[in-house]
Amino acid sequence: MRNYILPACYHRLSSCRTPVVGKTLPYVPAVFLLVVACVQIYLAETANLTPWKGGGFGMFSTTDGISNRSIRVYVSGPQRSEEILLEGKLQDLAARAQLFPGNSQLEKLAREIFKNQQSKKLPIDTLRIEVWRTEYGKSDLHPTQHLLRKFAWRR
Repeated sequence: MRNYILPACYHRLSSCRTPVVGKTLPYVPAVFLLVVACVQIYLAETANLTPWKGGGFGMFSTTDGISNRSIRVYVSGPQRSEEILLEGKLQDLAARAQLFPGNSQLEKLAREIFKNQQSKKLPIDTLRIEVWRTEYGKSDLHPTQHLLRKFAWRR
């Protein structure tokens, strides 16, 4: 059997970095998990990310999931001002916007709604998207709606 399979520097710590990497490598997953947790908590507190997404830290401590969030879309144009229901691909985009109602998600949804309405020959001047969250009272569990985010888009 050959005894020289390992690099020669493996036995001399001063000339080889392998043992240092070997000692720090087990900590990489823990550090990565800590970074993901901090980013998710930050976004949940500052940008209305649901605790059920972005890492899932806190998901069992809240009812703020997709089932307790809703999106309402209002359009106005020539001879029209109404709330519209979303269907098909728009429902998928709306679900993403419900979970993380950031500018990019809401803008993408607004663009697709414009395209959809134009394909139906329904002109739109302005579009308003509202993201709502249902919260429950601590004593009586009475549901109340709270506006999380309002987004306006003009042509």
